Amino acid sequence: MCWTLQGPLPRRSRGRTLHRTVGLTAITAVAAALACGCSPSVAPAAEVSYGAHIDTITPPGLRAKQTMDMLNSDWPIGPIGVRTLAAPEKVDLVGTKMDSIWWDRPFKVTSVDIGAAQATLHVLTSYNVAQDIELRTNDAGLVDRFDVTLVPPKIETWSDIDTELTKSGARYSYRVSKVVGGKCEQVAGTNTELSLPLASIFKLYVLLAVSDAIKAGTCAGTITSRSPRKARSSGQPAWTSFRPGPRSPYGPPPSR
Repeated sequence: MCWTLQGPLPRRSRGRTLHRTVGLTAITAVAAALACGCSPSVAPAAEVSYGAHIDTITPPGLRAKQTMDMLNSDWPIGPIGVRTLAAPEKVDLVGTKMDSIWWDRPFKVTSVDIGAAQATLHVLTSYNVAQDIELRTNDAGLVDRFDVTLVPPKIETWSDIDTELTKSGARYSYRVSKVVGGKCEQVAGTNTELSLPLASIFKLYVLLAVSDAIKAGTCAGTITSRSPRKARSSGQPAWTSFRPGPRSPYGPPPSR
């Protein structure tokens, strides 16, 4: 059975092994150096994701960065996460305010002001609307004040309106008219040839403006409205006081 046993392995030269080890180490070092030299420098996550850099060496800066992390996350704002940010007595308030603007993500930080126990984030929403997020930290480093302010755009001309609407990236159309001699004359407008669906909220704005003008005595005239029989039969309380057919004119309120 001796033929099944292996003989003694040849001994390797210690010098040869050392030479090979040194050679492999040198090759590895060169490869690492080349990789470091060729790869582009990567900016911190805050700068890449959020725009301006947020310094986190102070409690307000740390909470400002955490705020942006939470607002730009796809995870909804919830009490568990907010408890790591806000003081216990402010969790509900801070969570409600953060949730109300979370839907406007992603946010871009244009600049940040960090002071003693407070920080202000100047941000742009996903549709380029400017907002300020102000927070204050307590002695424990948790947020005990959280305010969100909409920065109103500067509107002085009709073209300023176009500029702001264009920045939002929305497809829009508007027309502003005045009544002259019983006819509407256009004062300003953009993309008036576009046919866009009107949501009920816009109709409510118009009706509210007319209502306020009538109450103020600055609007009068005659209109014809119609109350369909089907509407009366639908059981809607608002229609029960209307008779089918034309209705009466409107005008300023009586003198008091």
